[in-house]
Amino acid sequence: MKRQFKLFFIILITAVAASALTLFITGNTTIFGQGSAALTNSKFEKFNKAYEQIKSDYYQKTDDSKLVDGAIKGMISSLDDPYSSYMDPQEGKSFEETISASFEGIGAQVEEKDGSILIVSPIKGSPAEKAGVKPNDQILKVNGKSVKGLNVNEAVALIRGKKGTNVKLVLHRAGVGDLNLSIKRDTIPVETVYSEMKKGDIGEIQITSFSESTAKELNSAIDSLEKQGAKGYILDLRGNPGGLMDEAIKMSNITVKLTIAKWLTADGEWIHKKGIKPQYQVKLPEYANLPYLDAKKTYKYGDSGTTVTNAQKMLKALGYSVNVNGTYDKAFEQAVKQFQAKEKLKQTGILTGDTTAKLMTDLQKQLADNDTQMKKAVETLNKNMK
Repeated sequence: MKRQFKLFFIILITAVAASALTLFITGNTTIFGQGSAALTNSKFEKFNKAYEQIKSDYYQKTDDSKLVDGAIKGMISSLDDPYSSYMDPQEGKSFEETISASFEGIGAQVEEKDGSILIVSPIKGSPAEKAGVKPNDQILKVNGKSVKGLNVNEAVALIRGKKGTNVKLVLHRAGVGDLNLSIKRDTIPVETVYSEMKKGDIGEIQITSFSESTAKELNSAIDSLEKQGAKGYILDLRGNPGGLMDEAIKMSNITVKLTIAKWLTADGEWIHKKGIKPQYQVKLPEYANLPYLDAKKTYKYGDSGTTVTNAQKMLKALGYSVNVNGTYDKAFEQAVKQFQAKEKLKQTGILTGDTTAKLMTDLQKQLADNDTQMKKAVETLNKNMK
């Protein structure tokens, strides 16, 4: 790592949940049964008896592989550790795809928390991000099927699919309610590092997750920024769900992933379930948390409700004179027409199609231009570099 990078850097974070070192173990599933070496350790006596009784007395024919898979899942589950889980071959293949060069899906990191399947972060530039999926959205249904009771790998298997196909999600967003999204799957390149120069000889590096190519990408980003004159760096880890340590990546064949160590801060503090408290807590503008509007739906004069309220907040954030009352009245219809005129769109006063898509694009651009967290990071880094 470059010396300048060590001396001058700021890290942007959201609330960071526990992080852990991960170990991958492969094994032979024919460890039980007649003709194979049974577990002889006295600690496994009850286990062996249960296995033999199932094989001899259960009223239906049993599958040894399923019995073994179930046993391993039980052992891993007893650890009560959200970062250790057992994956069967199909689940393992799906997990391996997330740390490889690319995969086909919607491009969102998910996790299981307290029995719920949550979005950790949409991948930058992915169909999920473009559709307005946000961190902490709870997945309720996939193509009409409830994910209640499914583990994270089973949920991911439902969401993924061939490029060009659609997947329908029902999400729940705190403070907003349930959202229905239809997202077209695509090939998701697993790029994890994005960089650009900021004012004042500062390089910004966004790391969206820690995958098998992250270290190589990071070195390339630093080299590129250094050639452009960067003397200090901002590491943007907002929305980063974590990932794999080098030791785990070298053992990329998945049958288990197992937590083998704690990840501590420099002063020895374990961040498990607490996260990291930023030195400077800066909030994004309120409109940063507004939900995505579906361009396929139509909102017009006479409509009312939460969606209309959100649309009004969006136009107001863009500088239009709007009364946020949740009613698509004549005044709001006129504001939509003003927006359409400015963007050279047909002035219908109806919010749908290109009008909605342009509204989303303009709002995202304004957020990028008014990133209060990034501005504070640049200000702090400039001050420390003097």
